[in-house]
Amino acid sequence: MDIQRILESRSIDALVLDVRGTLIHPSLDEPLGADLSKVLISILDSDTPIALVTAASLQTLEQLVINQLSAMARGNYRVMTNLILYVDSATAAYTFSENGQITPLRNYSIRIFEEDELQAVLNSLTLASSIFGIASATHKIKPGQVNFYCGGSLEERMEIASFINLQLSKSGYLRPTAEVPTAKATIDVALSNKAK
Repeated sequence: MDIQRILESRSIDALVLDVRGTLIHPSLDEPLGADLSKVLISILDSDTPIALVTAASLQTLEQLVINQLSAMARGNYRVMTNLILYVDSATAAYTFSENGQITPLRNYSIRIFEEDELQAVLNSLTLASSIFGIASATHKIKPGQVNFYCGGSLEERMEIASFINLQLSKSGYLRPTAEVPTAKATIDVALSNKAK
């Protein structure tokens, strides 16, 4: 049963959804379709909160989902205030104001790396690059997430992520966790596990 039929067939108090692999294709970054956008706007319009939890950045989420929902809302900004966006593996959270502006979610503590924690992550990425022979790997640092652009197959990235998690654990750093997205050839090392 697809997600649209599930949503249309149930009474819902609140909804928490992943983005890639749930709302959109797990590996093709095609924006949210019109039919599903209409269903989600209908749920939001019934004052039912929807939370989107994703490893993606706010900018990517805007391109893949938010722009489509905003277009379907047709200027009804009140509907969008029921939407909560947990981005960068839920290290930051946003919602919409009454005038349709994306604003930080009140009372949500943005998770940021401590200096030694970030250094431990960067050290494990350097070691992984050396051990796995991926000298061309690069990374992007965000406040609570580091994107490790290492390429390779999903299976290879999962092996590398396991190695990174082991290195962090051995070093005594338990907050950062390496996750493997299906839609891009990266590993996300974040201070929050979006599944939790």
